[in-house]
Amino acid sequence: MGTRRTELAEAVEAGAQQVVGALQAACAEGLSVPELTELLGAALRQRNRIDAAVTSTIGAMHTATEQAAEAGELTAGLSCASWLACNLHISS
Repeated sequence: MGTRRTELAEAVEAGAQQVVGALQAACAEGLSVPELTELLGAALRQRNRIDAAVTSTIGAMHTATEQAAEAGELTAGLSCASWLACNLHISS
């Protein structure tokens, strides 16, 4: 049985795979301009929602790293941005 974090990560992966598959199918099917416009509208609205959720999650990570540092837990003395850059190989 997986942990809650594993369950949530798997849900994110599955959702992304479904979205990517639908967009790839649309590209391959030769949809009309109005059909593609409608699809892109839906995709872009959902991308905005995903961006907002990612931003909220980064905020939660920031709070958690501050609390961990105050509690003396291991954060390697890194800020949230540094921690994410180091562990996820991303930059600002």
